Amino acid sequence: EKNSDTVGPLVAVLQPLSEFLSLYADGNHTYAVHVITELLEQYYTVESHFTGAPELVIKDLRRHQGYATELVAEFARGHYQVHDRTALVMDLFAIMCANLRPLLREFDPILRKLAALEGPEQTKVAIQARKVMMEGREPTFEERRMEMEAILKTALYAKAFADRSRILEPLVTRPGGTENLLLVD
Repeated sequence: EKNSDTVGPLVAVLQPLSEFLSLYADGNHTYAVHVITELLEQYYTVESHFTGAPELVIKDLRRHQGYATELVAEFARGHYQVHDRTALVMDLFAIMCANLRPLLREFDPILRKLAALEGPEQTKVAIQARKVMMEGREPTFEERRMEMEAILKTALYAKAFADRSRILEPLVTRPGGTENLLLVD
């Protein structure tokens, strides 16, 4: 009984630390995915309401939210900073593509939401979200290089010319360009 009296307060004190450490459980990159996803969700939460004229949207929000004027004011304040927030989202997209490329598929749910935004201020974000989703589907430079190397090695060891042609056919007919792989040191 004495032991359970001390465990309860200890668990309550360690709870925030435990939650914080759980964010890093799978490493720094997973934590970065979590933070960026939260920021993009905040952008989406505000901007998903603004598909028409801001004044009409705010009136509609006030009607639907009732007396939650603080929430409506927060949405309005956020939307009136849309240009700065859009620049931040574009920077986040650049960070995602440059530093978190292998994890781009982790962002798919929020990228799909952002790609569906329809307001005139959100067009730039919607287009870039689609580009990031497509980039996440493309194989990396290293993967493409390894594929080309394997095809060329296989063709090199083929005995008959017809076999070499058949082996090299996927390389010639592949949908993406190969010049960036062939012209690299």
